[in-house]
Amino acid sequence: GEDAKFGLRMSEIIAAIDLLEESGLIDQVKLLHFHIGSQITKIDKIKTALIEGTRVYAEMRKMGVNRVSFCFEIFDPAKFVEVCPGKHRQYGLPRYLEAVEYCASLSRGLSAEPWVSNGEIIAGLEPPESSIKAIDWITSVGAIPTVCVFRPLSGTDMEEVDPPDTEAMVPVFRRLYE
Repeated sequence: GEDAKFGLRMSEIIAAIDLLEESGLIDQVKLLHFHIGSQITKIDKIKTALIEGTRVYAEMRKMGVNRVSFCFEIFDPAKFVEVCPGKHRQYGLPRYLEAVEYCASLSRGLSAEPWVSNGEIIAGLEPPESSIKAIDWITSVGAIPTVCVFRPLSGTDMEEVDPPDTEAMVPVFRRLYE
C-alpha cells in the first residue's frame, strides 16, 4: 500500500504489472504475498490495507495467480490476543485458521486449477513449542508453512521487545525443514 515500509507501494505494483504485461511475462506471476505487518495495532489501517489488498488480489487472480498466504503470526490463542489485538478484535485466530484450511482444500480437487495455500507465523513472539505446533497444524491441513523471525522495528508498539535468541529458533526451523 501507499504507507508501505517494506515491499511495494500500490503505484509500484501497478508499474510492475504493466512491465510484466509489456514483456509478455504476466502469466509467470503466481503469488501475491500480502502481509501488512505484525506490529500494526490500529484497526483502521488494517481495514484499509485489506480493502486495498483485496482489490489487487482480484485483479491478479484474473491473471492466474494461484497462491495465497495468510500471516496469522501467532498460533497460541492467548498470545494471539496479546500480540495481535487488532486482528483479534476484527477477525480472531479461528477465522484465520479457517481461511488457511479452506484455501488449502482448494488444492485437493475442489478447484479445477492448481492452488497453493501458505500459513505464515512470526517465530520469536511465542514459545518455540507453539511455533512448532503451528507448523504441524499448517502441514496437517495441506498448507505450506512460512516462518519469519521477529525483529523489532523502530516506531512500532514492539520496538522495545527483544528479538528471539538464535538458539531458541533452531528447533522451529528444524521442524520446518523435516
